[in-house]
Amino acid sequence: MGVMLFSSLLDGMLPAVLSRGNETPMPGPAATVAAAPAAETAIPAPSTPPPSPTPAESQGGLAVINSPERTPDPPATPSPVPPPAVPLESAWADAQAFFAERDWQSALDWLTIVRRIDDTYERAQVDSMLRTAYVGLVTQETVAGRYEEALRLLDEALKLLPEDPTLLSLRQATAQALSAEGEERSQAQRSLQAVYADYAAALMAAGEPCAAADQAAAALQLLAGAELVDQQAAYRRACQEQQDREALAALGGSIIYSAQQGDLYRVLRMPVGPDSPSTVLIEDAAQPSLRPDGRVIAYYSTRPDAQGLFGFDLMAGLRATDRGVRVTEYTEDARDAPASWNAAGNRLAFTSTRFGDGRYRVYLAWADGSGSESLDYGKDPAWHPSQDLLVYNGVGETGNQPGLWLRRPDGSAPVRLTDNGNDQRPAWSPDGRYVVFMSNGRDGNWELYRVDVTDFSIVRLTNHLAQDGLPTVSPDGRYVAFMSDRDNYWRIWYVSIDGGEARPLGRISGELPRWLEHSIQWVR
Repeated sequence: MGVMLFSSLLDGMLPAVLSRGNETPMPGPAATVAAAPAAETAIPAPSTPPPSPTPAESQGGLAVINSPERTPDPPATPSPVPPPAVPLESAWADAQAFFAERDWQSALDWLTIVRRIDDTYERAQVDSMLRTAYVGLVTQETVAGRYEEALRLLDEALKLLPEDPTLLSLRQATAQALSAEGEERSQAQRSLQAVYADYAAALMAAGEPCAAADQAAAALQLLAGAELVDQQAAYRRACQEQQDREALAALGGSIIYSAQQGDLYRVLRMPVGPDSPSTVLIEDAAQPSLRPDGRVIAYYSTRPDAQGLFGFDLMAGLRATDRGVRVTEYTEDARDAPASWNAAGNRLAFTSTRFGDGRYRVYLAWADGSGSESLDYGKDPAWHPSQDLLVYNGVGETGNQPGLWLRRPDGSAPVRLTDNGNDQRPAWSPDGRYVVFMSNGRDGNWELYRVDVTDFSIVRLTNHLAQDGLPTVSPDGRYVAFMSDRDNYWRIWYVSIDGGEARPLGRISGELPRWLEHSIQWVR
């Protein structure tokens, strides 16, 4: 019966989402918590011409010799090679992309095309990139012991950059290493190593640690040395730090999270980027959840005299210490997990033990505070980004079959997504295809997982002895951010939504002594 229900659910709801690919859903009209006027939705390879025939090919040789009165043909002027039929901007973009990936041969090919299209275009930068690409290829050949090929590449490079001191030094040292024999060979290799080591130091000083590490590695291939080993290790560390900063800068958006500062819980915002500071948004608050239009944050108020589910209008000019607007009247509502907005921004789903028996239930409430209703036993609800569909940690109709469940807000069409009762804090990908969640019941530790709602397949995203949890998916759907106490302190990390190596995203401002009382959200 579950298969039939899920098939019906897919036919009626999910295909419209999955057919959109990675489009971000447009939220509908939103009502503010304070019943203020609704905010405007912020949705958020060139061809080579055939050679021209020579005069000797177009006439018989005897006819030329035996015609004394014939005026000799002037020397043939080679036809200019036409520029490739590729837009300059496209060729330049490809050259830069391959250069950034350190694919030296492809970068050289496209830089050559750029030079053929317009010899003056970004001349200084193209020259510098050509030099770096050629040296990268020369380094590869030298490390492999193919000095002849390295020398040939250097000669090609010098045709373009005849006065370049780095290329001239490499050419002289490589030629000596190629021709030297006996005792002179060792001295020639030391000289070549010194050129590579000096070039590595110059690259490091110029702010190119990754290129410096490559050149130092080439020097070490020629002759080992303790000092050079230490230098190469330092270059590698600097390269990794630079790559991490560049990766963070490319991610974009902000992280909204809660943490404990002193004796208070606070909601903060941290831009995604290197060494980004956090700004306090709301005092006495935890479990934040931003409305789809980016205006209102639903949160759990921790003020002793005003606990419960509240909303804070970011556009109303309120101070962080000002109280928000109460959404429901029970102090247990949204205490143990963040509330979740529907796509229209006018309803909230949340967890509560308000009933009195201590059991978790999922409730739905209108954001203007006009009423709430119980949906089902369960917790950690997350509303689909564009459809009226909820995922939450729950059980089947008989009270068995714990795991993550899909259900419509009216309680119909229940579908079991996972089969482990410890699968918690589900979060949707923007296209509605994946649900990311945390669990400590699968591998003996808190880790992150991803379930595909089209085929129920599950992929493990993290694998670490530390606690990884509170997941949130990036606005472009490519990454998952999460809290972790790796390195014995809490900070935010991120990993590809397909799994792989996790990287630090940023330090939080505060501590998490009771980390499950908090949440994070990656927003635009």
